[in-house]
Amino acid sequence: MKKWIRLFLSVIILFAGLGFTACADGNSSNSNSKDSLQETTLENERQTIIRAYEERYNVDTANGDYAYIIEYYGKFNSGAIVALMSATCFDHPAVVRHETVGDIEFIYPDSNRIIVLYQKEFFTLPEAYENGYLSAYDLADVYLTHNLKHYLLYD
Repeated sequence: MKKWIRLFLSVIILFAGLGFTACADGNSSNSNSKDSLQETTLENERQTIIRAYEERYNVDTANGDYAYIIEYYGKFNSGAIVALMSATCFDHPAVVRHETVGDIEFIYPDSNRIIVLYQKEFFTLPEAYENGYLSAYDLADVYLTHNLKHYLLYD
């Protein structure tokens, strides 16, 4: 089963790497405004999860500590925002960590793990998947992004 998942994900990576793009409609101002809106939306999502993380994990921003995103995986149809995060006040030992979600194994370079913000609550990746906040397709998307950034951890 894992071989099929890897084959499927490899095909997706191949197509993503080829850089398929939609044809431009010739209206560059419309394209620029869409890009600007997408950038604003993305920044709002990032700030939402950072503020929630600081509040949930009592990051002492008054004393100069702050939360930050290591890897951002996106906002999905359910409204779940997925990221690998930390804060300046946390120490994450450099111990390789494994986590299996569905049939997919995630490998982390340290004790950090991917978290999911859903309706102002944080969940682990397995909890979010089991509760239906992330679909199998969403999970595969997160895996692809994670694997591309941390490919040296995988076979």
